Amino acid sequence: MKEDDLESETFYFWRELAASGPRTTSDSMTADELAQIHIELALEGFLTESIRNGISVFLTGNAGDGKTHLLRRLAPVLRECGAVVVEDATALMRRDQINPVLDRWREAVASQAPFCIAINEYPLYLLRIAARSLLPIHAAELDRQCRNRLVYGPESVDEALREKMLVIDLSLRNPLHREIAGRMLTKIVGELELTTVAARSAPELARNLSRLRDPQVQDRLMVIFERLSDIGFRATMRELWIILARMVLGYRADAKTPLADGFAYWYSEVLFAEDSRFSLCRNLQLTDPVRHSHPVWDSLLEDSEDVVVSGWQFDLPRPKTAPRLDRIAFKTLKRAFYFENENGKACFDLEDKDAADFRHLLREHYDDDPLATHHMIEAINRAYCPIDFPGCRDNLYLWNGHRFHEQPSRSFIANRNIPARELKLLRPRIPARIRSALPEFEPNHLLLRYVGQSSNQVNLRVDFPLYQTLQRLRRGLPHKLIPERDIFRLEAFIEALHSSASLVERRILSAHLERRELLEIQISPDGKRYERIAKSCN
Repeated sequence: MKEDDLESETFYFWRELAASGPRTTSDSMTADELAQIHIELALEGFLTESIRNGISVFLTGNAGDGKTHLLRRLAPVLRECGAVVVEDATALMRRDQINPVLDRWREAVASQAPFCIAINEYPLYLLRIAARSLLPIHAAELDRQCRNRLVYGPESVDEALREKMLVIDLSLRNPLHREIAGRMLTKIVGELELTTVAARSAPELARNLSRLRDPQVQDRLMVIFERLSDIGFRATMRELWIILARMVLGYRADAKTPLADGFAYWYSEVLFAEDSRFSLCRNLQLTDPVRHSHPVWDSLLEDSEDVVVSGWQFDLPRPKTAPRLDRIAFKTLKRAFYFENENGKACFDLEDKDAADFRHLLREHYDDDPLATHHMIEAINRAYCPIDFPGCRDNLYLWNGHRFHEQPSRSFIANRNIPARELKLLRPRIPARIRSALPEFEPNHLLLRYVGQSSNQVNLRVDFPLYQTLQRLRRGLPHKLIPERDIFRLEAFIEALHSSASLVERRILSAHLERRELLEIQISPDGKRYERIAKSCN
């Protein structure tokens, strides 16, 4: 690459971003550099209108979600409204003391000016505690909104805005959503200076730009991101900007020469390159097309004599060389096939069915649909009783285990249950007070909630890992193979339900896991004798 190309300000900016680590912040960027990574979303207009109406805004979330970036972009509006601004609560704190932040908030309340702050979760927690004695009304509203960041089921009147204050959790807007990621990609590939550099001296940059501007390639990339989002993975704005910059420039942090020519620097290779510093890199490897086999297409891609030559958006990405590709060449071709061939989506035809079903459930589920709820009930019952029995889909039994000498339970007993009509599987939504700020929100979990007569509110958060475990239980997964994380969550849910089930049945269920047998014991009305004992085996 020519020396004058290296000195191109635009190229230099994106190269430095591609080389950045996970702790890069917007604090060190100039206004012009911030403009280069800024994309216009509904949130900015929502914040502008809210602040002009005198509403205080608490932007929270994870480091890298863009909180400080937003406040810096809103600086003209903030000055116009006389707002009291804290761009980084952590930087203002001294020795983990939240008092300097609280003082700024009290200053805003005293002057009746909007208070705007970018604050991570732990400082926000400290602020909520510290404000209770000095700003009790405001602290109560802050607490309420922090506890109700998502809505499940009918939205109550309590969700309305109070005290002219809004808490907006930026972690709810996953940048992997195509509305956000798509605009970010368009921003980079639209840089004219990159096109100039590519035409002069950077063939891989030119190749990446031409392909990443293609609608089909962009759509396939967004599908990859959506797959990650649906199974519960989220990324920060910071991470995604870095990964996209790497794809466009062909930057390999794992190579001795980060920028060079050759297929290793193609966008489709860079996307799945290793970099242990970024969780996004680790998770992208889960969606790598080479991890998913397809007997027909894999055979055609691997054999040079019968290689797929039709359906490509661009030229065939490799010459015909050896009769059969080596492992590295095959992976390269298959990744390019996914993005650049009209049949590329077939790479995922044989994907895990549980993942496909969960994505469908997230998209299509409605709260009054009983079928999915009955499936959840059946699966939870199967965690403690592997035998099919009458009512296992219609009632969630409250199982108790028997332990001996600190050994795991081998048998479970239940004589109470929660009927299916008292349980609902709910899809999360953004509260109405901030819904228009985060239209890109997509749920990545469902909530199984007790909705019976008891005042107790008991919930089970069903994310993809738990959903997958539940589906495997329905297919016969033994109790001892349930992941520890999931069994703890199921047991906590059932334990919490015990105080909600008032009726004790005359039927006792006793399941033995190792013998795979179920005893159904019918008790007399006075509870003094067994009327019937039936044994079922599997």
